Amino acid sequence: MKGFSFSNKRNSILNKSNFKAFAIFASFSFCTWLLIQFSKTYTQEFNLKVIFENFPKDKLVDEREKTVEIRVQTTGFRLFWIGFKNLSLRQDASNLPEEKNYLLYNTRYFKKDIAKELGLDIDNVEFLTPSIKLPFSLKTIRELPINLRIKIEYARGYGAYNPLVVFPEKVKVSGPGHLLKDIDYINTQELNLKNLDKTTQGTVQLDKPHEEVILYKDTITYKAFAEKFTEGRVEVPIEIINKPQKGELSIFPKKIEVIYQVSLRNFDQVNTQDFQVICDYAKIGENDNFMIAKLKQKPEQVTHVRLSLNKVNFVIKK
Repeated sequence: MKGFSFSNKRNSILNKSNFKAFAIFASFSFCTWLLIQFSKTYTQEFNLKVIFENFPKDKLVDEREKTVEIRVQTTGFRLFWIGFKNLSLRQDASNLPEEKNYLLYNTRYFKKDIAKELGLDIDNVEFLTPSIKLPFSLKTIRELPINLRIKIEYARGYGAYNPLVVFPEKVKVSGPGHLLKDIDYINTQELNLKNLDKTTQGTVQLDKPHEEVILYKDTITYKAFAEKFTEGRVEVPIEIINKPQKGELSIFPKKIEVIYQVSLRNFDQVNTQDFQVICDYAKIGENDNFMIAKLKQKPEQVTHVRLSLNKVNFVIKK
């Protein structure tokens, strides 16, 4: 029994050794065969998605993606890798040639791009779809004024004689006619300039009024002026208009102090003669003994102009 058991054990060990050797040999043979097969050159067809972007601003294109067939000749290794890729190619459509109401995409001109994407030689790629036609319709084009949403808060003692300057003042837009007919202007984004104490310039983004509306410019340039301001005062004689035909009209006071803000550089250029204050006798009430003084004229250089008082007493001497 012992001899029999030893013999069986020996045979079992030999069988296991033979099996392992066979398995190793078979695995090696399979891997060698697989390497040989994958190293061979094959030809296979694939679908390639072409995604178009940057269309001409005056054209409305609904179809922005197209699928074309390509034939690739390369090794099995490369084909295996390509099979796992999401084959797509982005193409700039801004300069595509037109053919009637189509933008024409000739695939042979872009072999280099797809070959580079797949890591292949250009001669190993063939487009089975010779061209793509993208139908378009012309958009309505308008030039719209810009509505500024720029708020300026000047630092204490500062202001501006010159108004805010923007460039351009209008912007060209395109889109479906039924949308553009209801758009009167293009807003800027809100911009707050606080404590401004020097001339500043920069850019501000434009707000797109609708997804289908294309702006030919996304930003505009602005220039906000700021300079040192001071307060000025002058006494201006009061002029009476529409005087009564009978009697002699006498007023008090005969002059009114005008208070204003002016830049330091323009301070010496402002004179009493630049202002005109009037009272209209024709606008008094039946029992009134005073008239309302109004500023009729002021120089362009001044801002925030006010009168020290606005009631002028009068009497009529007969």
